[in-house]
Amino acid sequence: MNAISIGGMFRTGLTLVIVILLPLLYIIKVKLEDSVESQTAFISEAGDLVPRHRQNHGQPHQDPLAKDNHCHPMAEKIIFLKTHKTASSTVQNVLLRWGQKNKKTFALPKSGKSIFSYWKSFKVSDVHGYCESCPKPDIIAHHLRYSPDVEKLFAMDEPVYHLSIIRNPTSMFESVFNYMKGVAPQFKTAGTLEKFLDDPHKYIKHSKQMTSFFSRNHLTYEFGFDPMEEEPKKIAENLKLISQKWNLIMITEHMAESLAVLKHDLCLSIEDIACFITNARPKKTELSKKTQEKLLEWNQADARLYDHFNRTLWRRISHIGEEKIAHDVEKMHTLIDQLTEKCVDGYLPNSQLHPDFRTYQPPGLIVKGIQLTEEGFKDPLCYQMAMSELPWTRELMKAQGIPTNKLDKY
Repeated sequence: MNAISIGGMFRTGLTLVIVILLPLLYIIKVKLEDSVESQTAFISEAGDLVPRHRQNHGQPHQDPLAKDNHCHPMAEKIIFLKTHKTASSTVQNVLLRWGQKNKKTFALPKSGKSIFSYWKSFKVSDVHGYCESCPKPDIIAHHLRYSPDVEKLFAMDEPVYHLSIIRNPTSMFESVFNYMKGVAPQFKTAGTLEKFLDDPHKYIKHSKQMTSFFSRNHLTYEFGFDPMEEEPKKIAENLKLISQKWNLIMITEHMAESLAVLKHDLCLSIEDIACFITNARPKKTELSKKTQEKLLEWNQADARLYDHFNRTLWRRISHIGEEKIAHDVEKMHTLIDQLTEKCVDGYLPNSQLHPDFRTYQPPGLIVKGIQLTEEGFKDPLCYQMAMSELPWTRELMKAQGIPTNKLDKY
């Protein structure tokens, strides 16, 4: 076969390849354009704080605040055990905002107040409008003491995400003591934390029902167990039961990482988990080493609870991926810094704040809330992030047709 014949065959083959490939390339081009249009349409409905869609070297811009649309939440229902003096109001704010945005229903107190009777075990009869055949709520997020009755609020065949938050018992107990001293007789009688710790059994005799559980291991109490338990084996059994039930127990000292894990578990966005710190005491006491040792000895159950779930949190972070969590934490801090610069004017006592931003203030104590800038008042996200529990509860009650005339007043 000569060179001319071979050349002719090559040109004929090349022509056939072009004829076949051109239609295929056109189809692929159309599919890609459809995909881009689909992504653009989705991003434009995301409702986040950054521009919806920009061209970047011909590729659709992915919204850095949007949630992962390939994520599957661990559950659609949430039980949040709101513990005392752990920054739980900050986590509650995240859940209330997210719930309202997604038209979730909340289990709210039948009393018409912003709290359940947390000084005794929870009962389903404490919930407004509860009945076995009534529609089930999506979230419960107000102060309560956990009991198995909480589970009865949700259908047995649907998964429920169990969430709470705990804090280092040394700093937490100091905070509880000084925060509640005006209303807890056992603390008021002692006068100082050091005097109380010298002989705590002497002072807890003065306790009253609503505040007695603050005297010792109050986190253990709020999880439904005996706060006076001292037997190590029994404390270990209680920890095992909590571990089996609760999906995530956040750590106050690692709030940002905890929120990033929550984002992962429930498929939230960075905007969902962004938060301002509210209900903060302006002045805190430095504890001596001796006082810290006494606190840990007196609150052994809470100390073991904290140590156990602090380790558990970091195992979860390792499982999800430390780089992924760190990336989400960085994005969250960036957004919070932007919103703080734009919206937060300062922190003021209740008397100087708009009613929506006033926090509960025990007798004899000044607790500061958020003062928004003029721009912050106009920004819906900033306004909701700054709102305290009582006005939030009022909004939810109105949305669910519940009378608000018995709601607490500051």
